[in-house]
Amino acid sequence: MAKLFYKYSPAILGSVGALIATGFCVLDSYLLSDYPGYVRAAQVTAVILFFMGGMVIGNLLQKLYLLSNTDSLTQLWNRRYFNVRLQKELQHIKKDGGTFCFALIDIDYFKEINDVYGHTAGDELLISLAKLLKQSVGQRAVITRWGGDEFAIIFPNTTNQDIERLTEYLKALVYESGPCYDATISVGIITVHDKMERDQIISLADKVLYEDKKKKRMAPLCGTSHA
Repeated sequence: MAKLFYKYSPAILGSVGALIATGFCVLDSYLLSDYPGYVRAAQVTAVILFFMGGMVIGNLLQKLYLLSNTDSLTQLWNRRYFNVRLQKELQHIKKDGGTFCFALIDIDYFKEINDVYGHTAGDELLISLAKLLKQSVGQRAVITRWGGDEFAIIFPNTTNQDIERLTEYLKALVYESGPCYDATISVGIITVHDKMERDQIISLADKVLYEDKKKKRMAPLCGTSHA
């Protein structure tokens, strides 16, 4: 609900401002049945100004919300927003039942990429992967820059049977996306049920991620190649 409010806050607050101004104008018209034309013009102006003021305030609130909840480099959700959404998903399955999948994605040898190609190339790689994930994993998934070269994804309404499919999909996604750096990704996906808590979820996904690294069953990570 809060996300919807901030998304449409300019229109909402602009409309509220216009309604408030209109209410005062109606009240003024009721109390003063006979008034010159310039008063009506002033009333119309007041409605417009209140609407514009509401729009300005709404835009500021929207920007503050995005600044506090998104990663400045990749424009993905940040860990602050992730914690809120994870708690909501946990509350949902505890109340209504069901499960969801949680994934950690790590770019392997990211330090080496920075050392060889430079930090600008590393940033471009992070941005490239972020865009790829946003375009491909679906609107319902919650994609987060977890930190550094790691990403976290919540897949609502998914089950244990979806783990292998999601893992292979993510790897095939980056493999088939174009020219590649000498880099790979590791993926750790688990199914979350109603008895689990945040720290346990992160710990289990991290262990699966580590096991995937050890197996070296990783897909090349694609992005803009550098000479």
